[in-house]
Amino acid sequence: MKTAVKESIKCRCGAANKTYCKRCSKVRMVICLKNGHENLKLNGNNPVWYSFLKFNNYQDVYKIAEAMQNRVMQHPIQQATQVLLFYINGQRTHHFKKVIL
Repeated sequence: MKTAVKESIKCRCGAANKTYCKRCSKVRMVICLKNGHENLKLNGNNPVWYSFLKFNNYQDVYKIAEAMQNRVMQHPIQQATQVLLFYINGQRTHHFKKVIL
């Protein structure tokens, strides 16, 4: 009986991250918070989440954004979220998807 050895997914930038990476993830999501939730901001900025590295094989960034949106809906930060902005990682000028909650 043979078992396949699954190769672990790691980032390629040298940081050895296994789940997500600031440089290697394909999609970047900015969580714009409602007024009065400044305690959830990091260093005065809105929280930023990056897509899982296992999603880098997907060609459709909208499918990745949908999975990330589902993650936010199941997280406690959802109560304080007003808008989700999705960017292709590395491009900060134009978002490709905007979700108003």
